[in-house]
Amino acid sequence: YVLIFSMVNIGVFAIFGMGLFGGKLLSCSKPGAEYPGGKLQCVGHYINKESGVMFPRSWENPDYHFDTIFEAIYTLFRINTVKYIA
Repeated sequence: YVLIFSMVNIGVFAIFGMGLFGGKLLSCSKPGAEYPGGKLQCVGHYINKESGVMFPRSWENPDYHFDTIFEAIYTLFRINTVKYIA
C-alpha cells in the first residue's frame, strides 16, 4: 500500500508541478541573458575563459524540469531520494 500511495502522490505532484513550472525553467546556457530580454539576448557565441574554447549560446532546460510528465516524475523521484543534491 505504501508503494501505491507513493506513486499516486508523486503523480499528483508531478501534474501540479507541470502546471506551475512547465516551460518556465528555461534559461540561456551562458549567464547574461536574463529577464526581461531573455531569449532575444541569448544569441551568438561565448568564449569559456578557462579553456579558451568558443561555445554557441542556446536557450535550454536544466537537467531536471517539469515540461513533460515523465521528466516531472523523474525530477520528483530524484528530489525524494536525495539524489538531486549529491
